[in-house]
Amino acid sequence: MPIPDSLYTKANVRTLVSELADDPDHVAWTAANKDLIISLVYDTLWSRMLELSPNLTSARQDLTSLTSPGYFTISTGLDNRFQRIHTITRNSQVYSPVSVKDVVIQGDVVKAEDVRGSYHYVLLGDQVHLLPYNTTDDVEVRYSYKPTRFTDIASDATVITWPDGHEEVLIYAAAARLLMRGDREDATQLSTIADLAWRELSSAIQHQQLGPIMPHHMNQPSAWGAE
Repeated sequence: MPIPDSLYTKANVRTLVSELADDPDHVAWTAANKDLIISLVYDTLWSRMLELSPNLTSARQDLTSLTSPGYFTISTGLDNRFQRIHTITRNSQVYSPVSVKDVVIQGDVVKAEDVRGSYHYVLLGDQVHLLPYNTTDDVEVRYSYKPTRFTDIASDATVITWPDGHEEVLIYAAAARLLMRGDREDATQLSTIADLAWRELSSAIQHQQLGPIMPHHMNQPSAWGAE
């Protein structure tokens, strides 16, 4: 799935944030520290976007080897900045998530004899254990991810990864954050603009096709009034 495109470069964002924060010459903040603040806001907003639209970014990765007795580590096993698992498949079998409270951990081994069904995965910190254990067959993992950190974007001329036309959220939110230092100026107006821009952005990423709004992230129909 292609990730959103933006026409704004890293330099564009930093310049606009600096102007709005009334610090174009990097007196109150160094350019490097501004990038750190922008990066914090960038990641926070991306996390919020992926909560609203879980498929806004989606990567498929084939794992050809697992750590004995049969798990992979998110931080070292996946290529992108992991946000949330979508599906795990092996030999055309889709694995279902199971809570850690429903399994028994004995040393490095997880047992889930009391869980219905045969194919499950459980997250133990940074590890994803696939049950029943198997270190031979390949595993396909599809997951959402946050893009490259703002501070790690290759150069100032590189465009940021952001929904096209909605950069205002990032720019105004970051500028408001910079103004908070020492209460130099009132950041209320910038925060208000950022909030309004966020509403437009959240509506746009949730409603990318015609049709009714459908609830998700609910496990039981009864949570929506069904019986």
